[in-house]
Amino acid sequence: MYDTDAKDDVDGDDDEMDVQSGEDEEEIAAAAVEAASQQSHGDGSGKNALAGSHPRGVQPLGNLLLGGVPSIRATCFGSLGRLFTDEQLLDFLRSYCTASDLITLSRVSRALYVLSNEEELWRGITLERWEGNFEFRQDWRNTYADMHRMEKWRKMQGLAPIENRSLAQADSEAEEEATADEPSWVREPLPAPFKVAGFYSDFIFQSFYCSHIDLMSCFGGGCSMEDMLNPNSGSAAVPSCDNIPRVHYSELTPERFQKEFAAPNRPVIITGLVESWPCFPKAAGHGHDATGRGWSVENWSKKYPNVAFKVGRYVMRWKNYLQYMTQVSTDESPLYLFDSRFGEKIPELLASYTVPEFFRKDYFALLEECGGGVSEGRSVPGETGRSSNSNATTPSSVSSSSSPSSSSSSSSAPWAPRPAYRWILVGPTRSGSTFHKDPNHTSAWNGLLSGIKKWIMYPPDWPPPGVFPSSNESEVTTPISVTEWFINHYQTHRQRLQEHEEKIKYERERKAWIEKQKQAASSSKHTKAESNGSSSQGSKADLPPPGPIEGTCRPGELIFIPNGWWHTALNLAPSFAVTQNYVDSHNLWNVVDFLERDEGEIERNTQLLQAFEHKMKEKYPKEWEGIEQKRIEKEIARAEAEEAAAAAKNKKKKSSLWERLTT
Repeated sequence: MYDTDAKDDVDGDDDEMDVQSGEDEEEIAAAAVEAASQQSHGDGSGKNALAGSHPRGVQPLGNLLLGGVPSIRATCFGSLGRLFTDEQLLDFLRSYCTASDLITLSRVSRALYVLSNEEELWRGITLERWEGNFEFRQDWRNTYADMHRMEKWRKMQGLAPIENRSLAQADSEAEEEATADEPSWVREPLPAPFKVAGFYSDFIFQSFYCSHIDLMSCFGGGCSMEDMLNPNSGSAAVPSCDNIPRVHYSELTPERFQKEFAAPNRPVIITGLVESWPCFPKAAGHGHDATGRGWSVENWSKKYPNVAFKVGRYVMRWKNYLQYMTQVSTDESPLYLFDSRFGEKIPELLASYTVPEFFRKDYFALLEECGGGVSEGRSVPGETGRSSNSNATTPSSVSSSSSPSSSSSSSSAPWAPRPAYRWILVGPTRSGSTFHKDPNHTSAWNGLLSGIKKWIMYPPDWPPPGVFPSSNESEVTTPISVTEWFINHYQTHRQRLQEHEEKIKYERERKAWIEKQKQAASSSKHTKAESNGSSSQGSKADLPPPGPIEGTCRPGELIFIPNGWWHTALNLAPSFAVTQNYVDSHNLWNVVDFLERDEGEIERNTQLLQAFEHKMKEKYPKEWEGIEQKRIEKEIARAEAEEAAAAAKNKKKKSSLWERLTT
């Protein structure tokens, strides 16, 4: 996308993005407007387009059938419009065109003006050229123009270019650059886009719709943002559609949590827990903090403006990400800060929250005793937005550059770094993660400090609508952004949820009726006592089968995500959260079984499993004996299944003609 041609444009006299007063851009826009008015079937004002809709007048294809302005595709695209869809044309522009190419194409026709100015194209070009070292301005097109002009001005001043420069280099040159004041033309905004009449595209309009839809009114369950962010609103601000159990921290003992949620592997939202952490903004509301000690955008801007965090595939300073986060309004899938190294970068942050007592047993912590440390973290699932393939269930990548120290591990003992397990999550409205299962079949908890998070969850063996996992679930294809999933599949999810609840209600009534008939027919008190004793013994067996569920976390609340569950999270408001994955006695076998059967990273999994097994045998021999027993049971079950399959195959095998005649 960005190549040497684009680099040359920075230096050339014919640079089309580098205009001190925006004259070239104004000429382009004026010429295009004039061409549009001459070619249109009306007065060229675009008054038949939807008012206040797409900034360049794009309408959904259905509007053409309602008597809108005739389509301009045939006159503007010619044979291209018949051979390729808009999605294919945008893919071509994304793959082969530089910034200068897009500007040139925008002069060719009204339709190409629309395509060449699509935000996704300019987002890709900007990120590929400057990665995370950019300052966001209004939208991606203005951001590219500002950064492009900045590069030329820096060259005029004899300063190093911003592109291909690490953040460390940028920090070392900060004092030198601070002495030079940039001229006003560097930050001059581009002319506002004009609307084109007669351009219809479901694909382009869908992206615009996803980036501008009011999420609270559609998926907030009838609650307002003000009520949900108000710490005094209580249960009145809980959406009516939520069915994930909610339990206050004061009412949840470790024993109750293990019995009702950990053992049966069921999600729960724990209220009142995060509020006790030092990092919780004491006046939580839109992320504001009155004490100055909580984790909020304001406090971090004062304390850590130049700290670099992982944002998707890029690294950005906090001040630059905050600038993007507060201004972005055109991204269907906004960039999401998802950093697993925040504790190493700012050690004091780890003392700002406490791992809840329900999740403190973590067998994977033994791997840190091997001397391998913690591996690099994975990226947030779904960060690539539209048409993304997310390998979300694949374990985190492991760095093999480090080796265990001689003091912590003998040379013969196996070692492996612990997979990344804790992350800080910060993102604007519409950010989030597409459907995935947590790595290595670990369980997780997610504590929300500010904002609103909408969660949708599905049981391990029930793929959500619109999600297509491979046979071993090592790859998950989600061809849409998280917002588009809600738009296109939320109603299907609600229908599945209601059907499941009706099924559970029917089963409960049926069992109650059967139990009533048994008790009526029973004449022995001893039989009744046995019946009552057996029914109250195993609460796990009495639980209905899990089904689709949803819930909304507000500031100060924490959600437990059981291992193996499909889940997606959508930020309905700018959010600040911390999350950790862990391995305890309830998911230990699932983790071991996953590492043994996952074919995605065999070498990595073998190394990890050997080190983990060594430490478990050393520290928790009884627990590992249970794992060995389950391995034996699994092998027996596999052998029996193969034997049964072979017998069935032999039974169905047709005999030869001679065998049929002689028997």
